Amino acid sequence: MYSFFYLLGKLLFGRNESRYVKDERRMREGIQLVKARHYSDALAYFNGVLTLEPECAVALVHRAQCFFRLGEMYLALADCSHAAEVDQEVPGVYQLRGQILYRLGDFQEAFVYFDKAILFFREDPEAYRWRAMTYLQLDNPARAVQDFQKAVALGDEDANFYLRQHRQLTRGFDTK
Repeated sequence: MYSFFYLLGKLLFGRNESRYVKDERRMREGIQLVKARHYSDALAYFNGVLTLEPECAVALVHRAQCFFRLGEMYLALADCSHAAEVDQEVPGVYQLRGQILYRLGDFQEAFVYFDKAILFFREDPEAYRWRAMTYLQLDNPARAVQDFQKAVALGDEDANFYLRQHRQLTRGFDTK
């Protein structure tokens, strides 16, 4: 009887962290290597993790970031696809996939993934900025301005830079 109440208490009041949060904390060392831009070292770290846990979405996304930064676009794309199959809500997977496709010049497909990134993570200003840049490539400056403004409202200074640098975008559009 005690174990029932113990488990119930743990479920109701205990720390119920998502697998993503637990994996991210566990892989802090590798994530710090990515943040420090030590992509080759981070790649080795995440390769080691994925040897033991090939279905770890967190490791797949971070390894994809390493591949992306090292210019290995198709390997990065493959890891993004695998990560999304494992966990479609892992943060960053759609935005990274969109960035890869954008760099490869597939703007229509990149747009789809930036849209998904925004759908899952509405408060991510970077996703709005990237979708805005994609709108520009797709010759839709009015929507680009809206997304740049949303990114600025969410605190993205880079989007503000784009708005200031490309004043011709705002001519004829309501930018308030």
